Amino acid sequence: MAIRLVTMLGVGLIGTEIIWQLWKRIGRNHKLASRQRTAISEVFIFSDECSHCRNHANTRIPCNKNCPVASIKRLIHYLDASHSTLDVCIYIMTSQDITKAIIEAQRRKVLVRVIVDANMSENSACFYQLELLKRNGVRVRMQRSNVSLMHHKFALIDNEIMIYGSTNWTMQAFYGNFDGILVTNQHEFVKPFINEFNRMWEELNFEEILLGN
Repeated sequence: MAIRLVTMLGVGLIGTEIIWQLWKRIGRNHKLASRQRTAISEVFIFSDECSHCRNHANTRIPCNKNCPVASIKRLIHYLDASHSTLDVCIYIMTSQDITKAIIEAQRRKVLVRVIVDANMSENSACFYQLELLKRNGVRVRMQRSNVSLMHHKFALIDNEIMIYGSTNWTMQAFYGNFDGILVTNQHEFVKPFINEFNRMWEELNFEEILLGN
């Protein structure tokens, strides 16, 4: 009798765990399906007037909806929404908040890949952020060329959402330059950049960055 009771309890616990895992998967798939159905078209504009908001970078409290802090928070919102993959292709990146968001994606077991320009990777501020990424397990590759720049600035979230624009992820770009960023999930725009990222990632002249040696 005791053995039968223990067996029944064990089966019950296993069944409960299976149901819970299925429920989480269904919920996750529902969120993904909902995101796919909802059209995303969001634009962020930066200008020289953003220089007045530089002190907000420390408080991380936006002064209004056009404050760069608000735009950066929205960008991080999209990075934080990644479930399976996050591909970043950026000329130069020095934003600590964005680096942190990318690392958090890696910790969520998201497959993260980053491509940067070789020359910009040697910039001290950019090198520091890339080193943080590498130390947290993020794969980073760079283009090394004497005739061209890896000048792209885009990111792909789960191969569904694209962040694209002229803006580097730096203090100067967010708080001083005339720049812009578009976020979209329109497949006809996203698909060519998926192909471009994958092509570059496999190119022989893109080398894996080895940092912290």
